[in-house]
Amino acid sequence: RKAMRMWAGAERVMEVLREVQEVDGRAPAQAFETLPEANTHPEYYRKVRHPVDMAALQAGLKEGGGFKSLQDFKQAADQMFQNAQAYHPVGSGMHTDAAMLHLLFRRLLRDVALRRLLPPPPTNRPGGPFAEGDMAQLLDGSGPVGSGPVGRYEHTAG
Repeated sequence: RKAMRMWAGAERVMEVLREVQEVDGRAPAQAFETLPEANTHPEYYRKVRHPVDMAALQAGLKEGGGFKSLQDFKQAADQMFQNAQAYHPVGSGMHTDAAMLHLLFRRLLRDVALRRLLPPPPTNRPGGPFAEGDMAQLLDGSGPVGSGPVGRYEHTAG
């Protein structure tokens, strides 16, 4: 049952990231949905050794989708945001969006681990890939967590 709730919590993190909007209505996570095309951005693939996008994160959360633990999910998301920050110059919109979304992701995942962002357990899921020990690993060394809006981003959905 705890694994099912952690699974649902990770899915909720993805939903919240997608719902976040800038004051002007732009959704920063939209740029992370799919990877750049290899034929139009070959330099991205020369610089980024382990490309990850939101679609891959979502696919990994599906039953049998590849993530064996919540820590696997966290590491893949960390990689996605780190890739964007490494590829895009400091001060660029993508670099800033990656940094802010990464901070929000870590805070949301901490809330999942602390059981503050857990939706009701899904009724149609027979189980999930997350083990009970995953929470302790997430809490180790993940930095301070606050509440409320992060930076210039506002959460628009209730």
